[in-house]
Amino acid sequence: MAKQGFNICIISRNEQKINSKIDEINAACKEANTGLETMSIVADFSKLLTIKDYQDTIANRLEGIDIGLLIANAGLMSFGPFAETRDWEVEEVFNVNATQVVYLIKVMVNQLINRYDANGLRSGIIITSSGLGSMPISGTITYSAAKSFASFMGEGLNYELKDKIDVMSYQAG
Repeated sequence: MAKQGFNICIISRNEQKINSKIDEINAACKEANTGLETMSIVADFSKLLTIKDYQDTIANRLEGIDIGLLIANAGLMSFGPFAETRDWEVEEVFNVNATQVVYLIKVMVNQLINRYDANGLRSGIIITSSGLGSMPISGTITYSAAKSFASFMGEGLNYELKDKIDVMSYQAG
């Protein structure tokens, strides 16, 4: 994407991995001389629990930036019977795989709509889900349910935003 002219912002919980990936992207694009701009935001989606958390941590930092494509690609899985899964594991898995999709898009959607209204430029949203969202398997029930939710959210948003934003839900696997 960077080689095609997209500027890149990576949001992740691990600053060291973000910086490593941005260095890799910059090195790969150096010869292309695209004027690439990169930025990073450190955010742990398992710990952002409210829309205000997302607004303060992410959206405020991206305000005024032309965003052509928003990719909700976070994922976290735990294994084991639901009844034996610790409470905090259920919360983390659901927050990263479902809540993150809704809250991130909620705090960014008006910026993407305004891009279209101001310039006629459509943005895109890609939600990465999982095939497990359509086939719940014992030991991954919370993950499967959260990914099903994320896919459904993408399908609904695609219909609702179709005139200004392209939305795709991708079920890996």
